Amino acid sequence: MMRSTRIAVLAAVALGVLAQQTSGLEVYRIGGSNLPQRTGDDINFHQLDWSDLAESQSLDGTALAAGRLRPILLTPELNIALSAEERNAGPYVRVSGVASYAITDAALNMVDTDPATYWEWAEGVRTETTLSRRITMDLGGFFFINRVRVILAEENRYPDELLVNLDLGVQKKDSVTGYGAAQVQGRKVAEVLENTADTIDVSFPTGLARSVGLLMVRKNRPAAIPVGEIEVYGKGFTDNASFTSDFIDLGEPAVWGDIRWGGSQDPGADVFIQTRAGNTLDPNVYWRFTGRGEEQSRFNENGQPLTLSDHRMLKPGEAGPITFDTQNWSFWTAPYEFGDSLGTEI
Repeated sequence: MMRSTRIAVLAAVALGVLAQQTSGLEVYRIGGSNLPQRTGDDINFHQLDWSDLAESQSLDGTALAAGRLRPILLTPELNIALSAEERNAGPYVRVSGVASYAITDAALNMVDTDPATYWEWAEGVRTETTLSRRITMDLGGFFFINRVRVILAEENRYPDELLVNLDLGVQKKDSVTGYGAAQVQGRKVAEVLENTADTIDVSFPTGLARSVGLLMVRKNRPAAIPVGEIEVYGKGFTDNASFTSDFIDLGEPAVWGDIRWGGSQDPGADVFIQTRAGNTLDPNVYWRFTGRGEEQSRFNENGQPLTLSDHRMLKPGEAGPITFDTQNWSFWTAPYEFGDSLGTEI
């Protein structure tokens, strides 16, 4: 049975903290640019667009550009793998050792619509008669999947077997190499034995997945396999979608009033609207491993607090966890009642 779609709308508010003296009413509206603006001598109106976002996941880009939040609707011809990079995802391939997997530039050749550009599947795990290697196609969100195509870049260089797994998880970075662990997880949904085709097209019962695992087996022939394209198809709306606005910087302490919204909610679907507030422009704390055992520090080598850009520049294995700044930010509120469009206190 297909589950109902959930969409979360989150508003991140910076510098909106405890009450002090106010000098007028500031009104912020996201979307609805075709609607009348609130006017008055003491009203300062700010029109924001849905494109002013901090992050989104599994939202229909066309609908977003038109001013609506809607989860992606999968049609039979929509290749979900092509948009994975937009969701900070993509194909994980082995880069070194047993537990070192990453999304490399060469791996992204498998999701660029050009079968002539490829990732070269080289020697993997060897037994007496076979070679095998895994690709994990991280979709960057939860989708109902029922078909996978693997297109090889050259004739007569194909895997003899292909196993397809669906997984609700995805390879996570480990603290040793900074890359994903090479573990074959999830449940097997398709198996192609004795393959002799340069394009493998398999369909299977629709299942919910965050990632698709492809295990290719090459028997007795050591030549590498050039994987030109990986295509993933499904049906229905994506299971979850979310939108987080960019920070609304008030510039000084302020008192928040009501929040209002408009929209529709289909039967069987859930909509969550939440807010949080703080007094800095980043609600996270970034950590690095110092190299002394498991010791971690939130400061760089110059004694300054790590920023997001600093954290991204750390070497593999040096980057530590990202935690929530509980000293300067509130947690997300409980979801507001979607039907209460008359206004509710933030």
